[in-house]
Amino acid sequence: MASLDALVSDVRAGVTQTRESLVDHLAKVQAADRSLIAKLVVWLFLIACLGTVVFIVVAIWAGFAVAEWDTGAERLIQLLSSVILPVVTLVIGYYFGSEQSRRSADG
Repeated sequence: MASLDALVSDVRAGVTQTRESLVDHLAKVQAADRSLIAKLVVWLFLIACLGTVVFIVVAIWAGFAVAEWDTGAERLIQLLSSVILPVVTLVIGYYFGSEQSRRSADG
């Protein structure tokens, strides 16, 4: 009977160790996913900013009618500042804020 109790104890220890290992692995995968999403959003914002600057420079350099392109450039800048920037801030704050609160909760 002692060997059966020892076997059950070993199996329980193995299950506990496997569960802890799985939880650690899932935490690492979530952190990697959060990092990837945050990087993609930041790159999207940077590309949008660069595209706006390139658009304005090309419009000025090519000598297009300033009155026509001026409103388009203003709209792009307004789009960047009023729509895309808050989304970037929200995504980064959510993912990195979640990570910070999780770290402080762990201890």
